[in-house]
Amino acid sequence: MLSLGCGARTVADDYRDAGRPDAPVTPDAPIFPDREPPTCPPGLARCGDGCVSLEADPAHCGGCGLSCGPGGMCVGGSCVSVACASPLDFCDGECVNLQTDPTHCGDCGRACGPGELCSGGFCASAACPPPLARCGGDCVDLRADPTHCGDCGARCLPGRTCRDGACVEPRECPTGLTRCGRDCVDLGRDPRNCGACGRGCSVREACNFGRCVPAPESSSMRIDALLTSGCRVAEHERVTGDDRGGIAFAGSRVFYTGDTATVGFDANSLAVVATAPRRLDGIFGEVSRGLPFTLASNTTPFGESTSIVDALLQVSPDGTPGRTPIPLRTTAFLDRNVNEVGVFAGPLQVVLTQGPRAWIIDGTMSLASPAVTVVAIPPVGPHAPCESWAFWGVAELIDGQLWLAYVRDPGSIVRQNLRTGAIMEVASFPGEGLGDMCSFTVAPALGRWYFHHESPSFARRDFGETIGYCDARFTLW
Repeated sequence: MLSLGCGARTVADDYRDAGRPDAPVTPDAPIFPDREPPTCPPGLARCGDGCVSLEADPAHCGGCGLSCGPGGMCVGGSCVSVACASPLDFCDGECVNLQTDPTHCGDCGRACGPGELCSGGFCASAACPPPLARCGGDCVDLRADPTHCGDCGARCLPGRTCRDGACVEPRECPTGLTRCGRDCVDLGRDPRNCGACGRGCSVREACNFGRCVPAPESSSMRIDALLTSGCRVAEHERVTGDDRGGIAFAGSRVFYTGDTATVGFDANSLAVVATAPRRLDGIFGEVSRGLPFTLASNTTPFGESTSIVDALLQVSPDGTPGRTPIPLRTTAFLDRNVNEVGVFAGPLQVVLTQGPRAWIIDGTMSLASPAVTVVAIPPVGPHAPCESWAFWGVAELIDGQLWLAYVRDPGSIVRQNLRTGAIMEVASFPGEGLGDMCSFTVAPALGRWYFHHESPSFARRDFGETIGYCDARFTLW
């Protein structure tokens, strides 16, 4: 017979003690024998202390305690696996980004407080502590961040760093150039740093061997180099709409025309400073003094309703075309439908081309009636087309002969002799090159060339409606 030992209880002992007033409660004895559990509403079942839907609750799917686990949903009482596309995670029945979602910041259900946003999976105040600035969801140092250099989204070119809010080359400059701020410059020819860093010439002066001298009144000009240094770019689609092509250097600003509007940008920062009251499809800029004009039919700026050019209207700094026309001595009739009109702005003149004909408009520096010379020419060679009626380039007068500089393809800008049709390369751009650039102009007084493009180029690696400038060198005489 098996001995139970001292103090051991038997089943008989339990039955004897069950009737005692101080008998212990056994696991099977109800705690509240006289109270029924609360009733759950129709469609819900009791699991523990709560009422749940066995049809939809992922912790009790089809039965109490049957969990669907992380990333699972309960549908019709059955667990269904949910996969979210990277970088999203599944939280509360939806796919969310734990890096940026303020209701699920870093983890499901971790909500940010009032006035906070989620950045990198952490809740942070929407206000950035000085000297940082808010760019999207991040606080960045605009003085040193190469992806936000001087302004949100202003990205430095590869190989350049951000210093004091400006993209700069490595500290060593090539022989013959001097570092001035962010750029390596030629103190002998740079009108912004003439003879010394920061010693700028006026818009009516040129830098000659380190001295500011009166700019020549002659229209003679040659582009010596279009460089990829000293560049700055800005996105402009929100203010101009999609690109059309019209571009004009205007002294302290540069104008560009999109589908929605013609907008003026500060010539240095490229910040928006003016919006024309109407779209100016025929805008161009006399490049030696930076005076903007638009082609016109009498007092009506060139637009969708006309192909006749018999006047010019000077454009004010705020983008408003003048009301007093500058009548042309000869009318130009342009076919807007063939997308083959060239607009070439130069010093003291603009040249219009279409097929085998050119209109040379002189005297745009004065408000007298400019002369128009109509000549037969070899048609302009293959070139990058704009998304409008024309393309824009630069007119050069070299040794008494007119040349037209334009974007030939994503890898080159060339000049073509107006009379003979001879073509010379002005600048080449290997690699990503010029993208879809179809219009550019120059600013000899600033030592720059200005341009637009949308697809990636040497100046910007992603897609976007881009207005920009880089360094350039010229000879004026």
